Amino acid sequence: MKQFSDILQCNNCEIYTWIIGRHLIYVEWGGKPVQGSPFVVKVTMPPDASKVKAHGPGLQNGVVQDYEGRFMVETKGAGAGTLKIKIHGPKGAFKVEMYRENTKDRNIGVRYNPTEPGRYDISIKWAEEDVPDSPCTVYVGANEDDLRRLTGNQQNGYNGYADNI
Repeated sequence: MKQFSDILQCNNCEIYTWIIGRHLIYVEWGGKPVQGSPFVVKVTMPPDASKVKAHGPGLQNGVVQDYEGRFMVETKGAGAGTLKIKIHGPKGAFKVEMYRENTKDRNIGVRYNPTEPGRYDISIKWAEEDVPDSPCTVYVGANEDDLRRLTGNQQNGYNGYADNI
């Protein structure tokens, strides 16, 4: 442990470390600890949106009647961050819900269950950065013919949508 003792005689100081983990910072004034000292500082890696994975039936094209508008977002290894999900589609046709089945892991479930056919643009961000294959577009048809019309007869993967996330 490195001590600065008499070296630092200032009101402000900056400490830089590259060592991840929990650190204690002892602050004294007039030879006595200031209130709250030692201070605990947790050093972590910066967030990395490229480590986030999203998958599930809600990221694939389908038909309204049997559509499962749900997917899972795995954030393990992505560092500290906030998950933001935005879905744009027919007005009033869905409600976005996020949930956790297990508070011990870093998986977040998302449900949006569309009730109207149309185009749904899904944006998934971690720490304000797009995760891999986001944004994506999902088409939900009234029936199989409508779905083919919406997608231009293409399978998943058409128009920027990635079916492997």
